[in-house]
Amino acid sequence: MTDATRPLADVLRTLRQQRNMTQEELADASHVAQNTISTIERGITTAPQRATLARLADALHVDLADLYIAAQYARTKALAKALIAVEQCADPMMAFPPTDPRHRLLADFQRLTPDQQEALVRQAAEMVKRAHRKGARPSGSSR
Repeated sequence: MTDATRPLADVLRTLRQQRNMTQEELADASHVAQNTISTIERGITTAPQRATLARLADALHVDLADLYIAAQYARTKALAKALIAVEQCADPMMAFPPTDPRHRLLADFQRLTPDQQEALVRQAAEMVKRAHRKGARPSGSSR
């Protein structure tokens, strides 16, 4: 079984043990409740909040994208990184006021399922590629 197909429970337990940390030590380092870590490692919680994964990744010094894949929020590292980038923009401390259309767009994105988010990220990436290709045309060319 590869890291991409291992359940989050196994991945988290292995990472913690490789660092010679107890669940309590990881809880202290990540500011995630020890009980939460326990339920994840026992497979009771299989899709924890993304903010929880971010705190665990920081405390374990691992790429958050790897935990996203283990939690099945994304199927590939590239998609996981794209989702993380979008979610970082959607942080409550972001610069967009609630009246800004981008605020609503990002809030709506967070309500989508992981599969819907992946599809939207793929579609947006294609739109960006097309826009770059259009911009690369000589100024006298027409569409």
